[in-house]
Amino acid sequence: MSKHFKWHKSKPAKEQPLTDPNKNAGDEYKRQISGDLHVRGEIEAQFPPSLVEKYKTSQQEETTHKRKTFIVEVITMGAVIIYAGLALWQSCEAHKLATLAQKTFDASNRPYIGGARYRRQIYRL
Repeated sequence: MSKHFKWHKSKPAKEQPLTDPNKNAGDEYKRQISGDLHVRGEIEAQFPPSLVEKYKTSQQEETTHKRKTFIVEVITMGAVIIYAGLALWQSCEAHKLATLAQKTFDASNRPYIGGARYRRQIYRL
């Protein structure tokens, strides 16, 4: 046998006022101080020592890491400056060598003027 469900329309709710969640809250916590309460001054809060130690440790680790990173950056910058200096020096030496080679070529292939190479031979008859 199969069960058939009957769907009923819900009956309209009677008008009831909304409940107040704080209606009886005062009864649970009775006030033990009579009169007005005035608080003045500063509130001092201290963190637990374990939290302070964790913070100090993390700050110390971060400082150590930053110091090591800075040292590596300085060493890298020094290496780059030395490499750039060597490349500049090599370029200057190559330019000097090319200039010397050009001057040597010009000196060896210069035109000669005069009779140093040609001797006149005089034939007498």
